[in-house]
Parts: sequence; structure tokens; C-alpha cells
Amino acid sequence: MLGKMKPKVFTAEQLNAIKVEAVQQTVDVVVQKSADPENFPVFDIPVNSKVLIYVPNHVLTDEEGNEELRMDKPLIHTVINGKRYQKIRCIRGLSSEAGYSGECPLCNGEQDPWALANEQIKEQCKMRGLDPNDSANESVKTIKREYYSKRVVKSPEQSYTFPIVVIETDPNEIKKIVVDENGVPKHKAYWYTISKGAYEKKWLKALEGMEEEPSHPGGNFFILNYTYESKSGEYNKRDSARELQVVPKKIKNLVQYVEQYDKETEEWDITKAIETIFDNMFYEEDDIADETGKILAGTREKLAIYESAVNAPVAGGFNLQAQTPAVGLPQGADDDDDMSGLPMEGETDAE
Repeated sequence: MLGKMKPKVFTAEQLNAIKVEAVQQTVDVVVQKSADPENFPVFDIPVNSKVLIYVPNHVLTDEEGNEELRMDKPLIHTVINGKRYQKIRCIRGLSSEAGYSGECPLCNGEQDPWALANEQIKEQCKMRGLDPNDSANESVKTIKREYYSKRVVKSPEQSYTFPIVVIETDPNEIKKIVVDENGVPKHKAYWYTISKGAYEKKWLKALEGMEEEPSHPGGNFFILNYTYESKSGEYNKRDSARELQVVPKKIKNLVQYVEQYDKETEEWDITKAIETIFDNMFYEEDDIADETGKILAGTREKLAIYESAVNAPVAGGFNLQAQTPAVGLPQGADDDDDMSGLPMEGETDAE
């Protein structure tokens, strides 16, 4: 019995409705990505499907007259906080003029997760009779991949954020544009974020294939193709993102709306990205330091166990070592086959 809570009393009509709805009831866990999702929503990667978009033509011009798409370029740490993956913007190098010391607590705390991963890798390799420095051994690669992926603080990676306008199309036919009662194509603006590496690999490659060879995607239509073949028949966002193909498109009957789309997204600048997207926000240095301490607490406790085991006397007693069971890769971990470049003994993955 739950305290003083009373069972709800339904009318006959309500009871009939709830009997139907309760059977169909589902729970969707949605992680909010924007502080203002109604006016500045964040684009969510679709699973195994295609999306027709327009990239608003908002550009910045350097001193030499070169144009670049206006975008926020955050350096972002991925952290594992309990069972949740979170992203926190790096603040290393930001001066007192910007309200920071130039240090980043997350960057400063990276070494502990590396140290723990290396200890766990050496331990697991020893248990299986393997040399942890044998980078060609598939079993060693698997062990490294597992424990490096479990680091609770990852090195910062740069992302690019800019607005896109999604043109609504028939779910089964990308060429069929959905229009409203006035015959105007239905559309909606979103924040779009992609890693620097993926942008250079996917987007710049698409631009190079265009007749005009533009320096940025602004002012053009594209199909974001997230479809792929799955041997298991199961599809997910992670693999959809990996298989993304950016396909330039010339759509004559949409050109008349380009000026409208540009005007509607004029406010979507770098400042607005920082204000509305949680991943792009800057946080107080003290708060980041406090959060870093909490995130690293478990890592540091495990490291202390390894250190005490190494320093403990063996004669007349036990030399205890923590045994960490091998489990599958956590969601979002890197599972590339090429493991030869993975560092050991405190090396970092920062470029």
C-alpha cells in the first residue's frame, strides 16, 4: 500500500476508455536536447530512412573574403555518468576575459580513466596469458576496445552545429513533398550537429561532387540518406549515423522558398546555439569541477585498489587484485576493428 494514496474512481465512460488505452500504453524515454524545444528543436537522427533538407545560407566572411557557413564549433567531452552518456563542453584555453581560468577539469581528469583502463587491460591479458602490447592479437584488441570504451571521461572532440530546414516528405517516397492546404511545402527548422570528422568525410565530399564546387553547403538542398542493409534485420540510430550519405539535390519547385527559409532561420546564430542546445552550453568552471569529481569517484576508488594490491606484501598473505568481469561494449562505444593505434601506459587520444 502506497501511503495515503487513494485509488482513482472513474466514471463509466472513463473506465471504458482506460481499458482500451491501458493495453496500448507505452513509455517513450526522450532525452531533451534543447532548452527551447518548441522554437529551437534539435534534429534527431532517423533510423534507416531519408530526409530532404535545405541548409540556410548564413555565412561568415574572413579578412580575405572567403565565405564559411555560420556555425558553432564546440569541443565536447563525452562522459559516462552512472549508466548515462552525457556531453559537456570543454573550457580548456578559455581566458579570464571569457570568465575562465584556461584550465578544464575534465581534461585534467582524463588521465585517471586511462590509467584504470590500462590496469584492467594488463590484468585481463595476464589472466588469459596474453601480451597487452601485442597489438596484432585479436583477443588483445577486443580487451582494449572493451576497457578503453568504458573510460568515464573521454577526450574532447569537435562538432559543427548549424540550422537546417527539414522539408516534409511522404515516409515511403522521398520525392513526394507534403504540402499544406495552400499548397505550400510543410517544413520545420532544426539544429543539426555532426562531428568535425564526419562533416569532412560526408559533407565536404558531397560538396566536391557538385558542379559549382561550393565551399560550404549553405543555400543548397540535400537528401540525408541514413538507409543501410542490416544482416540481422534490426536497425538503430548509431548505425544509421555511420552510414549517412549526403546527396546534393536541385529542386526547382522549392527554389522559390529559399529566401523564406533563410529569413526564418536568421536568428539561429552561434549565440542562439549556445543558449538553447544543452550540449553546446558553457557551464561554470566550479560546477564542472564538482561534476568531474563525482564522475571520477568510482574510477579513483578502483585505481586505489590496484595500487594497494601492487604495494601489498605477498609473503604470508594474499595479494588481492580487483577482478572486473568482461562485458559487452556499452552503447555508443567505438567498435572499429583497427585497434593497433590504441595507446597504453598513460598516452592520450587527444590530437
